[in-house]
Amino acid sequence: MKKIKYILMFIFSSALLTSCIDNETGLELNDKGLNVVTFDRIVDNLTGVAETGGAEYSFLKKIKLVGPGISELTSDIVVNVEVAEGTTADGTMYRINNLPLTLTASNNYLGQISITLTTLGNEPPLEGDPGYDSYVAPKLNLKLVATGDAKVVGSGKIGQFTLNFTPPNPWAGDYEADIQYRRPGDGATGVYPNNLNGNSGIYNKTLVGLTANRLEVSSYAVFEYGSEVLSWVTINKDNSVIYQVDDDAWGLPTVMGDPNRADLLSHFDPDTRKIYLYYHYTGGTGDRIFWEVLTPKF
Repeated sequence: MKKIKYILMFIFSSALLTSCIDNETGLELNDKGLNVVTFDRIVDNLTGVAETGGAEYSFLKKIKLVGPGISELTSDIVVNVEVAEGTTADGTMYRINNLPLTLTASNNYLGQISITLTTLGNEPPLEGDPGYDSYVAPKLNLKLVATGDAKVVGSGKIGQFTLNFTPPNPWAGDYEADIQYRRPGDGATGVYPNNLNGNSGIYNKTLVGLTANRLEVSSYAVFEYGSEVLSWVTINKDNSVIYQVDDDAWGLPTVMGDPNRADLLSHFDPDTRKIYLYYHYTGGTGDRIFWEVLTPKF
């Protein structure tokens, strides 16, 4: 019984020690009756498309005052930042716009630091270019510094911001999708009837750029509930296309190509800028085959 008691005491003590270590800075400051200025989110991402000619994207990062004696404060708190250790971003990649920042009692000592992401000259390497495999998004680490009241300090917790410079994707945008849907396993020799659940015809789809050549499609095939199923188009340098579907969400594996037409290969036509997709899955009565032509509306 004593052994169990000592084991429980050891576990409790270890947990208490771990908690103290995790919150060391905050505990020390609270013990001294200090209030701390901290970022609302310590870790975050700043993302922008690195377009030709450059673009800028602005972000507001919330900061707040926490501690035991906030209700007793009346003076304004002036907040500034220092670039902290671990930063790999240089001064061409970002701009901090509104410092020093003043926190007031009338606004509950809340504020926002404005950071601008500058993409000009900071384009990441494209897939296949030198440095692509080793590229790591730059980091901007910021430490808050507070003045104006002896009982208010920076928390010591570093704001860690990843600068995600996304390469432009020339295929991103809205498309008109002309889809022919065939079910030869049901004895149908042509396109599945238009009047059956709206399962053939013209649809509007949006392709969202994820990388320089990979896009997410807003809906799957011809199905009105297809928006619940994610799918992706990757356009290769030789204009061949890879089409992938979230099979877990759809429930059946989707395979590229038409099983009856080996000559039909998914591809991008650089002259018309149309994307041709050929894919199928197998249902209870056989193959469900799709010929989809995406025509850009931009």
